[in-house]
Amino acid sequence: MPAKLRSLLIAVAVFFGSVVIVLVIALAAHLVLYLDRLEQTQMVLQARMESIAKRVEPIGIENGIIAAKGFRLLDVEGNVRGYFGLTELSNYSEHSSPQLLFQDKDGTMRAALGCVSLEETDSGATIQRAPSSLLLFDKEGKVIFKAPLEG
Repeated sequence: MPAKLRSLLIAVAVFFGSVVIVLVIALAAHLVLYLDRLEQTQMVLQARMESIAKRVEPIGIENGIIAAKGFRLLDVEGNVRGYFGLTELSNYSEHSSPQLLFQDKDGTMRAALGCVSLEETDSGATIQRAPSSLLLFDKEGKVIFKAPLEG
């Protein structure tokens, strides 16, 4: 093989070898940056989850029993149609009482069982109903049945 051809082949091989090495180094650098960003994202998500966990009291399952302060029933569009839980959910205390609420598709209260705040139409005063209360409402949200009659 002529010396010039051999020198040319060696130069081409060195050039392409250098290009391959540069590409491998560039890909490795991008991979390191990607993994670093992924680790930072995971750290941010973990910090957010820990922050949320500090604000929300634990919910648990023990011996097949689910423990929670409330459950919301949602329709297919994500609208709240029912609620079972404690009054004052955002300000939990030992004085909270259970309630079961149902709303129609328009969000109007249709039935309530338990401690419910009710505004009297005559006086405008807010009355806290007893834990044994049952209220039924018409489509405008007006009381059509209540038991017991008082309180």
